[in-house]
Amino acid sequence: MNLIYTTYTDQFQPVSFADNYLYENYQRVAAFLKSRIKSDDFKAFAKPVLLNNRIDWFSDASGLMKPISEFNEAHQKEIEEKYVSLRRNIYRITSQLKNHPDQENTIWGKLIDAIFNTEDNLLVSNGTDWAVIWGWKFRNVLHFITPNFFEESAPQPEKNEPTVEISVPTQTIEISPDSTVQEDELTPNPKYVDPKTKVRLSFWERIKRFLRWLTYRFWGLLLLILAIMLICCICRKCSNRDDKCPNTIEKELDRLNQRIKDRCYNHKLEE
Repeated sequence: MNLIYTTYTDQFQPVSFADNYLYENYQRVAAFLKSRIKSDDFKAFAKPVLLNNRIDWFSDASGLMKPISEFNEAHQKEIEEKYVSLRRNIYRITSQLKNHPDQENTIWGKLIDAIFNTEDNLLVSNGTDWAVIWGWKFRNVLHFITPNFFEESAPQPEKNEPTVEISVPTQTIEISPDSTVQEDELTPNPKYVDPKTKVRLSFWERIKRFLRWLTYRFWGLLLLILAIMLICCICRKCSNRDDKCPNTIEKELDRLNQRIKDRCYNHKLEE
């Protein structure tokens, strides 16, 4: 994979799902979607890598990318059309999952929907390829294409058409054979079948997550507190030095007085 784009943690707020951030689910979701959407669409699903206060985004595309708003209207419209096509396929998959009686499938549908939320997706391009930057609140708006696929209902089998039964661990559902969703899409890869278990965190991990969230949200306040503490330490050190000054002066005066007395006594003896 190649580096295509970089964002910074202090620019946007990360989006959470259940007990973790969305970007932490990349490996699981990528494994789930790889065989369920077109290769060109999967190529646009950028991989985030968090490094200190920045996020590097990687893709199989070559060359750095920039927001599509920096291109002409024709290219913006082209990328938005590709994105809406991808989002429509994602919507069909997640609608099937969320309408499934199995709670695990429902959670998977909500997770993938959250990742491809249009408002939290930033579209970038290098003039040829494109990618979706996701997982943070980008407040994105499509300017040329209307995403009316959100108003579509989940695919339902028609009465006069034969149906194909798909077995899942505890339930069976029916889909129409002309549906664009493959038969195995409704059951996640067994390796990733239980997202609830995968995102469960230990006590120390929860503390670590809370501290990280606190740093993201209140880093300015933390710097101010550190500055105040540093000033207090400096003032206290100076105060301690000032307290020692009177004692030092008194000792020096006593020493001088003693020397004067000694000199006077010696002078008398010489006379």
